[in-house]
Amino acid sequence: MFKAILMTTILLLSANDVSAQFRQEPKFAVQSFSVSGQVIGGAGQPVPGIIVHIQGPSTTYAATGENGSFFFGNLLSGNYSITFQAPETITISPAQLSVDVRSDVSGILATARLSPRLVEQLAKARRMIAEAVEVGQLAAEAAGVFTIPGTLGSVGALISGDPSTALPPGISVRGGTCFSLTVGGRTLMGSPMCSGGAGY
Repeated sequence: MFKAILMTTILLLSANDVSAQFRQEPKFAVQSFSVSGQVIGGAGQPVPGIIVHIQGPSTTYAATGENGSFFFGNLLSGNYSITFQAPETITISPAQLSVDVRSDVSGILATARLSPRLVEQLAKARRMIAEAVEVGQLAAEAAGVFTIPGTLGSVGALISGDPSTALPPGISVRGGTCFSLTVGGRTLMGSPMCSGGAGY
C-alpha cells in the first residue's frame, strides 16, 4: 500500500515537471504606431512626389501620393524626426519637424511653395507672352513650352494649381537644363535647347 502511494506521488511529480517544461511565459506583443500627414501648396492644392524621411527608433521614407498625403506604419514608440526633401525650385515649411510617437499621429501638414526665383521667371514668362500677343506677334491661344531647370515632378502641381503662377492654357511646362520659353515657334526666353524633359 505504502509502495503504491509512493509510486503515484512520483508519477504526479514527474508529470508536473514535464508540464512545466512545456509551459511558456506569456509573450507581450510589441506595440507599433503610425504617422501620417499631407503636403499642400499655397493655394491648398495637394503636392505629390515630395520625399518624406522619418528617422528614429524606426527609419524609412516615402513619397507623397496624388493627394499629397504620406503614411508610415509599424513604427516603434519614441521620438522621430521628419524631413521633407524637394527640388531646389520648391521650398517646404516646415522643412523638418519632431514628433513624439506614443500613439498614432495624424494631421501633420507641410506647405510647399515655389522658390522666389521660379516665381520671378513665371511672372516674366507671363509678361512676355502678354506683350507678344498685344503687338500681334502671337495669337492669344498660341501653344508653347516653358522649361524649368531639373525634373518637373511636384513643381507642375504647384504651378498649375495656383492661379497666381499658372501660365496661359496653351503653355505646357517641362523639366530641362535651364529656364526658357518658346511660344508659337518663337523663343521668347532662354534657348530652345533647354527643352527635352517630361512635362504636363
